[in-house]
Amino acid sequence: WTSRLLQQLLVGLLTDTEAIATVDRARQTYAARRRALVEELARHDIVVGGTDSLNLWVPVADEPAALVRLARAGIGVAPGSAFILKPGYPHHIRVSAGLVPLERAAEVAEALAQASNTGRRVRR
Repeated sequence: WTSRLLQQLLVGLLTDTEAIATVDRARQTYAARRRALVEELARHDIVVGGTDSLNLWVPVADEPAALVRLARAGIGVAPGSAFILKPGYPHHIRVSAGLVPLERAAEVAEALAQASNTGRRVRR
């Protein structure tokens, strides 16, 4: 059950031209940020999958070591292990690409590349 008030608000937002334009601008901004970060990571030979998401899954040699290194650099990421359903999946971190401004994409990619090689290599 959804309240009538929430239903009316939703209809208003879905049909309001200003709201639609704002969402479209946000979609374009986030897509550009993701694209820039993916391109910068590729310069460091880091390939991430997917084409349409606010988050990137960056492979790392050692998840805890990468998290600590990035935290020291002031870059917040999430541990990938929190999102894994099956054991044995390679180490990775989740990066919210939508939060990385275009002008910082190269800097953040450099930090991610360094962090991806931090720690030990885990063989699976």
